[in-house]
Amino acid sequence: MICFRGAAETARSLQLQMHNRWNPELNAALIPGSDQVTAYQGARLADGCLWTKHTELPDTWEQVMLLCLPILDGGGTVRGFCGAEISDLYFSLSHNTVPSAFGNMLTLAAPIDGDSLLLSGAMLGATDGSRLTANGILHISDGKYYTTYSDGKNTYLGRHQLLDAATWDGIPLAAVTLVPDGTFRSYETGSQIAWFLGAVLFLLAMLVVATVLSRQFVKPINKSLAAVRGGTEMVASGIPEIDELLAAIRDRPTGTLPPDVEARLRGFAERASTLTGTERTILQYYMDGYTVKDIPELACISASTVKTHNRNLYRKLDVDSFDELRYISNCLQAAAAAVNC
Repeated sequence: MICFRGAAETARSLQLQMHNRWNPELNAALIPGSDQVTAYQGARLADGCLWTKHTELPDTWEQVMLLCLPILDGGGTVRGFCGAEISDLYFSLSHNTVPSAFGNMLTLAAPIDGDSLLLSGAMLGATDGSRLTANGILHISDGKYYTTYSDGKNTYLGRHQLLDAATWDGIPLAAVTLVPDGTFRSYETGSQIAWFLGAVLFLLAMLVVATVLSRQFVKPINKSLAAVRGGTEMVASGIPEIDELLAAIRDRPTGTLPPDVEARLRGFAERASTLTGTERTILQYYMDGYTVKDIPELACISASTVKTHNRNLYRKLDVDSFDELRYISNCLQAAAAAVNC
């Protein structure tokens, strides 16, 4: 603790370090708000405390804010005042910048008048990595997640909290935390690029997985078709109706189906081999008698996704409507049961 003003004997008796500009005389008029402190008439000392504006100590190079406290006699009359100071240097050394992913976080104590942060009356912590100085005004704009502070040239993002402290001019003090807008935007851009690259890699991985799974599903159907053509043992395709149809075609006597019907059904079965796993699942539901409205709940997909798969089904199976698809499905089931459609 350093005693700047007062009786030298008092300082020495308390073993306080005396300032090199020690002045035993005190002109109270030099302290902003001193008349308000001496005019205090309350009984509670804490209610008479007052913070002065950011001011320069006479005959020194130091900028300080003073906390003034009235001295009361036994009858409650103000006989003087005492207090403490916070200097610019002390505040700056006590509040270093805090590194974060968004850039260096700055701390300051400043008066806020409406939507204006008055830098000329502020105590600044360390300002490494920024252009913040104790000059000018930052205009405040409230946002959803953070507040924007700007002087037209430099912009900062952060939050502030008003302090429960009386001031000499009635303008409230606030504790403020700021981050330079430029470093925050750089972090934001980097995050967006990372998310984009991650999404692209994820889509590529899903494409590879879909291709592998599709080939695994299509291979048994192709083998079954080859077995029908070559007369060898069939391999199960995974869709019972198609397996039954191919078995019926293989085992039926020659000529039991009209050539055009056989060709149409065979073509339908071959085109079914081009379906993806999800499309085959939807086709199976249709063959089981379910309607379009039932598919979202059964397949755990959205209605819009069902519409997309339906369009692909119609295109790949060369049908024009759900009714035509249902008709051919019935024919498949009938042919598999050796019944003419």
